[in-house]
Amino acid sequence: MYTVEEEKHNKIADTIRHILSADCFPLFTAAVLLVLYYAGQDIAAICFYALEAILMLVFLDDLTPIIPHSLFMSVLISYKNSPNTLIHDNNGGYYFEPVNFGIIIAVITIAALAVLYRAVVTRKRLKFNAMCLGLAAFSAALLLNGVGTKDYTPMNLFYGFSLSFLFAVPYAVFSGNVTQTKENFIKVGHGVMAFSLLLLTELAIKYATDWDYIVVGGAIEKSALLFGWGIWNTMGMMLVVCIPFAFLLASNFKYGFIYVIYATVLSAAAFLTGSRQSMLGTVVVYPISAIICIVCSKDKWSRFRNGVTFGAMIAFVIIFTASVWKDLMYVFSGIFENLFDESGYSGNGRISLIKQALSFFVGAPVTGQGFYLSFGADPGFVGLDGVIPLMAHNTFAELLATCGILGLICYLFHRVITVICFIHKATPDRAFVAMSILGLLLLCMFDNHIFYLFPTFFYSCLMCFATSADVPAKPKLKKIA
Repeated sequence: MYTVEEEKHNKIADTIRHILSADCFPLFTAAVLLVLYYAGQDIAAICFYALEAILMLVFLDDLTPIIPHSLFMSVLISYKNSPNTLIHDNNGGYYFEPVNFGIIIAVITIAALAVLYRAVVTRKRLKFNAMCLGLAAFSAALLLNGVGTKDYTPMNLFYGFSLSFLFAVPYAVFSGNVTQTKENFIKVGHGVMAFSLLLLTELAIKYATDWDYIVVGGAIEKSALLFGWGIWNTMGMMLVVCIPFAFLLASNFKYGFIYVIYATVLSAAAFLTGSRQSMLGTVVVYPISAIICIVCSKDKWSRFRNGVTFGAMIAFVIIFTASVWKDLMYVFSGIFENLFDESGYSGNGRISLIKQALSFFVGAPVTGQGFYLSFGADPGFVGLDGVIPLMAHNTFAELLATCGILGLICYLFHRVITVICFIHKATPDRAFVAMSILGLLLLCMFDNHIFYLFPTFFYSCLMCFATSADVPAKPKLKKIA
């Protein structure tokens, strides 16, 4: 028997749960963050984002809405206050102002306490499954980066701990607090689509406002595509991650062909970032996701509509490309010109980075020489030089150099476990999430995304829906609010 006050409390809690778990709620998040981005109100954006995350952790029985919410963490930094030295010379002064820095620390602390609260309250759901075993092994190798080398510093432990925490903990917490139902896959898809709309809006506004700097002499100058939170490669990577989710929705709705068209728009946007790696990722992820969509759509008429739409999109791309081939080659001419030098293919310095990584590996083959190595050809993570280390722009080369053969073996073990857990009870919906992760990993053969913390976090979150995990069929907290 509830008292009047308890009844009011329950109604308020139920209302909060309903709002946070609504399929349209990520659109609200995207709209607010867009306004705050262009207003240059980064602290407000961080507080707003953290408030949503904390409310989800405290009130929701099923944490599925926090999976797409994790993507928004990557786009909180505005152009006005960016620490990116390619944009400003203040090198992040805004974030290190005493008041702002204090607020950020307070917000992070409260969010961490909310995660701890959630882990304690739902500790019986947290099961050590095969995925946890693979992530634990890989995390241990990251922690041991550079151990025993003469240049080892506490920063190696700091960065190794940060990565291992973000690889393992989000998966451990969220996998025990989400259910892989059809409705939840669709909920994640809607959330990612809201995030992709934010990306498209910022890319479109960038082209509209900086056209003369981006399109120079009729050719794309990708170095002008700078956002407060990243560069052209970052934008391209996140667009590639979003593409399979459009096909996930296309396969689940009667008029899903609209999402096939939208996936094509996302693919075109990835090309317009001028990011070569994103172009490659799109060429791989888009057609495979489309084939899965056509084969696995909900009924024969949906398969027919999606198939016809995909065919029409491909035909349009072929005809358009053929009709303006010379113009397209000129538009993208500057993007590919630095892939070769007098010795042949150089990958814009990536080949020299890989060679350098192998030389580091030879010097410390067991646990590597640690993350803070001097990769001369790496331009670094602009704005956070000294915090984010220089890297090899290739997952395997990076692991060999920094974590040695131990790191590579543990990573491969994690990869094998991932494939096994995906194949176990594989479903079409899970395949789309796996394609998103595959796109990210493919891009990491040419960049460092998965070692840049924010992508590490949403990689771990997406894993909850890409692999089979032992979770209760109907999770329910006895009392969480």
